[in-house]
Amino acid sequence: MRRNNQSTRVALGGISAALSLTLLLLSSLIPFATYAVPAMAGIALLPIGIEIGLSAGALSYGAVALLGLLILPDREVSMLFITFFGYYPLLKLRIDRTLRHRFPRVLLKFGIFNVTMIGCYWAVIRLLGMGQIAEELENGFGALLLLIGNLSFPVYELALRNIMLVYHSRVRKLLFKD
Repeated sequence: MRRNNQSTRVALGGISAALSLTLLLLSSLIPFATYAVPAMAGIALLPIGIEIGLSAGALSYGAVALLGLLILPDREVSMLFITFFGYYPLLKLRIDRTLRHRFPRVLLKFGIFNVTMIGCYWAVIRLLGMGQIAEELENGFGALLLLIGNLSFPVYELALRNIMLVYHSRVRKLLFKD
């Protein structure tokens, strides 16, 4: 299978997007995986960004985000995918390619994470009218959740890096026999 073949591109995009949407649908079966399911669904879009390009990855992200918003029963999972976990693995590829110095790269990534998480929950509460989440985030629990997220974010970064290394060293050879 060759990467530059148009049918290969379409197939890779379709399979990755379908896998991503399937993972998002698992949130209805595993309700306590509110953060893990969108994170895995975003990782499923990585092969598109690596093999075809970031614009194709962004198009697939948009399709999965729209379908997820329409068919997912859990709006919080859908919003987490839309606001951060869906596009961040592709954005990480871009940031790692363009910013060479570690400190600005880490600062930018943490800034993106914090702004999008706060924006996500603002949108869930204000735009989607999920007042029960606002009640859950009262009394400092929202700040604690953001702190836990900031402590977990480096683990997610490391996981993404390792998944990309495994993809390049093993999976790519299985998919594309040049």
